[in-house]
Amino acid sequence: MDADSALAVLPAPTPENLYPPCRHAGFFAYGESYPFQSAAADFSLVNASWLADASLLAYDPEEGYLSEVWGQAGFRQVQVLDGRSSRVVVAAGPDAIIVAFRGTQVFWPGRPAAFGAVMADWLTDARTGLVASGHGGEVHEGFKAALDQVWQPLHEVAEKLCSEHPGRTLWVTGHSLGGALASLAAQRWAERVAGVYTYGSPLVGDEGFSRRFAAPCHRFVHQADLVTEVPLFGLRLALPSGWSRYAHVGVRHWIDAGGRLHVGHVEDSGPPTSLAEEVTALFRDKLTGTALALQHHAPLYYALRLRQNLELRRWPASGLPAPGKDRMQGPPP
Repeated sequence: MDADSALAVLPAPTPENLYPPCRHAGFFAYGESYPFQSAAADFSLVNASWLADASLLAYDPEEGYLSEVWGQAGFRQVQVLDGRSSRVVVAAGPDAIIVAFRGTQVFWPGRPAAFGAVMADWLTDARTGLVASGHGGEVHEGFKAALDQVWQPLHEVAEKLCSEHPGRTLWVTGHSLGGALASLAAQRWAERVAGVYTYGSPLVGDEGFSRRFAAPCHRFVHQADLVTEVPLFGLRLALPSGWSRYAHVGVRHWIDAGGRLHVGHVEDSGPPTSLAEEVTALFRDKLTGTALALQHHAPLYYALRLRQNLELRRWPASGLPAPGKDRMQGPPP
């Protein structure tokens, strides 16, 4: 099998595929062939796939289902913590603790997300003013408030799980809003975090926050995902007031239109993204799911694309490292 055939076409952009929960996703499909690499010190494609699934799974509202899926993957201690506009799933296995934040919910008739909960998430996203993070630099007001809602119990749970098995490593992840909260949580936990993997994350803080960010962070962008480009500027809510520019954290990894993952992809060599064109597409298609901005941002598509790139590792002839390797340089063009 060659690289092109392994990178299959994504499923149709139907509501069932664009909007989680997506129980048909087949979570942790390569868990037996590629166990989670709890000791990985560098970028791990295996962990990228696991954590993309974890970010998608965090959207599911039923704790029983979450415990079942995580348990089958070897993570038998599962706790769910809820805030008004945030939710976090903590799953612990013998060697690792994964903290997965839920992203922004979308209301769709017949889906379990209540309209009020959806509005709370959207209002959180809209509060783009910059406030002191308390750990260096200034950050998005709404994201900080959402993390504060669950931080105390989350910190206590993480401390307890780490103390039970001191050798466990701590991993933080999330899609969309969840990616932003993952970055904020990782900054608070500082050097304790083994890795932060975010998918379709918006910008989180200013340049001061970005400079002081210490955790190893891997930020994934699927094609021209509009959410990863906003917000650009925020009004500083503390003196001295004024506008300040947002800045990303971590290393950017880009998934192109053909599904290929480009590891360590530099910002200025990506495809041009027109904010006006994407917003126009959203309104033109009346949020029916056909707008490219929605397709590129869908958490299921992030998870599937990373699984496909992981599947390529089965064929050394494709030019990829063998399964035992942690580092991936990206499929050949």
